[in-house]
Amino acid sequence: MSRNKTSLSVVSIMVILAASISAVTLKELGIFVFAQGQENLTSSSSLTPEQQSAICSSVGSHVNTTESKICGIPTTPSSNTTSSENATTGAEVPTADAGE
Repeated sequence: MSRNKTSLSVVSIMVILAASISAVTLKELGIFVFAQGQENLTSSSSLTPEQQSAICSSVGSHVNTTESKICGIPTTPSSNTTSSENATTGAEVPTADAGE
């Protein structure tokens, strides 16, 4: 029984070692590709003049924060209504009399 446990431990260690070596080798060869975040596009210095021109020329009547930072123009205030403006007064809605 002890011999079986020992051989199982040796096999487990060999599998872990082989997987580690494979991972390091693949990383060194450039086969593993790691995702990278996008640049901070709110900085106009990271954009080419053509990109900045395309963004600023397509700005309509609503200017969002990104467009504001890139083009140097103020943002358009949001016209969203709050939930309290749309809330009911709490009065019950009259129901139709079903059986009368």
